[in-house]
Amino acid sequence: MARTIYTRRIQRTGGSTFVVSLPKAWIRRAGLGSGSILYIEEELDGSLRVYPYRREATVEYHRKIIVDPGLSTGNVIREVISSYLAGYTSVEVEFSPNSSVDREKLKRIIESSIIGFNVIEETPGRILFYNVAYPSNLPLFKALGNAFRVSLSMLNDCISGLKRSDKELLKSVGERDDLVDKLYMLVVRQLNEVLLGRRNPRDLGLESLPETLYVFLGAKSIERVADHATLIASHGSATVERGVPEAIVEALEDATEIFDKSARSFIYLNKEGAMKVALLVEEFWDKQRELLRKLNTSHSPETVYFIVDSIRRIAGYSLDLAESVIDIVTIRMAEKEQKRQESSY
Repeated sequence: MARTIYTRRIQRTGGSTFVVSLPKAWIRRAGLGSGSILYIEEELDGSLRVYPYRREATVEYHRKIIVDPGLSTGNVIREVISSYLAGYTSVEVEFSPNSSVDREKLKRIIESSIIGFNVIEETPGRILFYNVAYPSNLPLFKALGNAFRVSLSMLNDCISGLKRSDKELLKSVGERDDLVDKLYMLVVRQLNEVLLGRRNPRDLGLESLPETLYVFLGAKSIERVADHATLIASHGSATVERGVPEAIVEALEDATEIFDKSARSFIYLNKEGAMKVALLVEEFWDKQRELLRKLNTSHSPETVYFIVDSIRRIAGYSLDLAESVIDIVTIRMAEKEQKRQESSY
């Protein structure tokens, strides 16, 4: 959709009041009228951004997907998920008569992969998915906190499972990965709504648009830690009967502690805590070089090397989390300094 630019002249009313009229077409599209509340936000470049109060609760976005013959079930699933991430409130999937898409699989995967994106209408020729959680009642940083706690529990169960050679406990780790994925996609959707101008960054606990990049990177790091917890559990199940070296379990404990500290610094935007995590990661990597040297001289099964690789990656993603905190705090400092300089002109 092409961007519309309106031109208005500033008018003066009374002794010191200046007013600008709003385009009638925009007022109608936004569902506004006399007495409606608007936000007027000053951007860093001095421009003004005007948007309705709670606009996200009154405007819905619908997408229709036509499923032509030859389009695979997997591709339709990807289209629906990408529509959710892009901020669509509802997605209608219309099937051509010769479509070979597995409708039951489509519904099962979408409803199990996305929080609140459910089928509300279905006929032989169409399925309508609707975001029943729109607007989301789960705030951005609460969703991130939930994803962190689930990921941390997965790592702790990996430690317990490896120590006790408990295959059932290790198996349960992977079963929680889908929940982290759901929370991650919810976060991405909320960030996209801000970038599309449908929500105010402050509604999500952010102070400016640039912060969305670093929140996304942090969310992705948490999601990847959960993925590696799943990998550790999977390889651990194939290894526990022969025994996992104690040094590897200790390394996993260290990496889990670092992730715990890092994610907490991210959720609470604690720069001091993030700086400490960066030092811990450097010490961790120095320690793990010695572990790798010992493994190279031993006869450990290949699965052990995969576990060590995932442990090192968890430390790496923890460092990414810490750096995101530092970047966000620095952006806020720069924004305050810019406003201070502008006010002094």
